[in-house]
Amino acid sequence: MGYIKPEYKVGRRETRMQGAEKSARIRKMSQIYVGIDISKEKLDVAFRPTGEFLQFRNDEEGIEELKGRLLCLPVAIVVMEASGGYERLFFAILSLSGIPCSLVNPKRVREFAKSTGKLAKTDKIDAFILAWYGEAIKPKVTSLSDGRVQEIRELIERREQKVKMKKAESNRLDRAFGKVRESILLVLFCLEERQKEIEREIEAKLKGVEEVREKVELLMSMKGVGKITALTFAVKLPEMGKVSQKKIASLV
Repeated sequence: MGYIKPEYKVGRRETRMQGAEKSARIRKMSQIYVGIDISKEKLDVAFRPTGEFLQFRNDEEGIEELKGRLLCLPVAIVVMEASGGYERLFFAILSLSGIPCSLVNPKRVREFAKSTGKLAKTDKIDAFILAWYGEAIKPKVTSLSDGRVQEIRELIERREQKVKMKKAESNRLDRAFGKVRESILLVLFCLEERQKEIEREIEAKLKGVEEVREKVELLMSMKGVGKITALTFAVKLPEMGKVSQKKIASLV
């Protein structure tokens, strides 16, 4: 009989633990995954697992209205594609409000949609695919710093495009005469000016991202590595800063 009381106490403890686990499961189930398809004019917003779908204008009033709604919900993650540039301001506003956001690679989302058999494309379907991607894949939260790195990466890619365009026009210049030559020279001048403008934008954004600056300085300390090459490697290689200088040198 002396063991009944202890056994009874253990049983109550187990019951409390089971109750806590059940409450935790309920809280987890109540988490909301939000997918947002962003265009110039509007925000298409899908919620999982509730299945709700809403639309907001992509302006200050619309963003504030959506932000207010999200702040009232147990949001696990807001998923949006890192493309087009329309997401930048929206991402920054939500992140600064403490709402967890993930900027995801559009290619990975397309691969996910293909794997689920969802091949149709509308803004509404895209939003639900993003919400589903968030629920199934659990992408990591993108920090504001990561968002700035993404902007720098896009600017570098745009600069690369300008360089290729200049090379193509320069190749045409040797065979051009008269008005055609004048036209090519004008295009080359415009491309050169735009390239310089992009480089100034990169420099300005670089000031706000300490970790990228450190990577650039490390790379530029190596023989034969210039500023643009260092920048390209710094923003495109996630392993930078996590491996030895010898390993980085082998990548360059």
